[in-house]
Amino acid sequence: MTGTNSGSGKTATASLGVYGTTAITISAPAAYYGNNGFVTVTVNSGAGTPTGNVALSVDGGASATQALLSGSTTFTVNTPTAGDHKLHATYATQDYFYASSGNGDLFVYKSSQTITFNPLANKIYGDPAFTVGASASSGIPVSFSVLSGPATISGNVVTLTGAGTVTLRASQGGDGDWGPATPVDQSFQVTSLVPPIANPGGAYFSGVNAAITLSGCSSHDPNPGGSITKYEWDLDGDGTYETNAGSNCTLSHTWSTPYTGQIGLRVTNNFGMTSTASAYTKITVADLRPVSYPLVSYKRITRTVWEYTYQFVIKNQGNSGTTNVSAQLQNWPAQVKVIDGDVSFPDVAAGQQVTGSDTFTIQIDRSVAVQNSDLGWKLTFKDAGGTKWTLVNFPLY
Repeated sequence: MTGTNSGSGKTATASLGVYGTTAITISAPAAYYGNNGFVTVTVNSGAGTPTGNVALSVDGGASATQALLSGSTTFTVNTPTAGDHKLHATYATQDYFYASSGNGDLFVYKSSQTITFNPLANKIYGDPAFTVGASASSGIPVSFSVLSGPATISGNVVTLTGAGTVTLRASQGGDGDWGPATPVDQSFQVTSLVPPIANPGGAYFSGVNAAITLSGCSSHDPNPGGSITKYEWDLDGDGTYETNAGSNCTLSHTWSTPYTGQIGLRVTNNFGMTSTASAYTKITVADLRPVSYPLVSYKRITRTVWEYTYQFVIKNQGNSGTTNVSAQLQNWPAQVKVIDGDVSFPDVAAGQQVTGSDTFTIQIDRSVAVQNSDLGWKLTFKDAGGTKWTLVNFPLY
């Protein structure tokens, strides 16, 4: 193309370029929440490869501009939220290429999440309310519910309502960016508290004015985490536990007068529960002590029944003599028949061992074993001061 300046008469020549039309395409693969999105914008033209810059906006927001390389460029969309995002790209007229614009979509899926809910320890009914904890990989708070069993829950505080198996469920329902997590269940056992078990030991034998150590150390508490915190003794068998030994499982006691009968023990555990079953054992406090039953004679009555005649040996372990000593059989097992159960004794001086003035005779069905300690006596005597004593259920120790 040429032109002439009429004033000067000179001629000038200029070249005009040919502009090409353009079209924009947008490619955006789907992404998952928590990851970046990538959007590739390509500017196409039949007149060649467009150069220059292209701008991209997401959901009508501020545009980002990048230079084209071989007609395209890839934008990074930082951690977009889940959902469908509208994309708009613009290319301004530049370098002989006409302007154009284009639209597209970037879809972001919700991400999956998991719950961590650790196993729960077993409990005892009566334990105080307790808290539980769990976490979701999303960082969103977890909710709890009682799926089954004797418990209630408020927030993350569990209250036990009975004994049995409790199953708790941890849940997280998701939000706009996270899908719901698979619930996680945890179960634990709730056992009922049971009373502790008292064991007073024995049987015991002691002399008058001689200290004896009573032991309840075989008592125990079967509850998990349970222990016995108090030992109380009934030292005269009247059902009243008048002697508190505290947490000491042994008790040293001295009887100042003869006594035969029972002593009892009651124990309390750290949960405040007291033994409910009666726990009594035999005790004999006397200076006189049965020593042995020397056999005098025996004969067969039937195929299984035999008749035996015995002497009765006693010893005075005290410091003063006893007089008017006699013994009468009072208790015996069913397989024993008493023929003659009365025995008299001479006076028994302090420290002396004597044999009864007469004997006693019993018949025994030998199909069932009988121990010497199965026989219980009523023992009557006078002490050195002339006081008469009668001891019942007096055993052979």
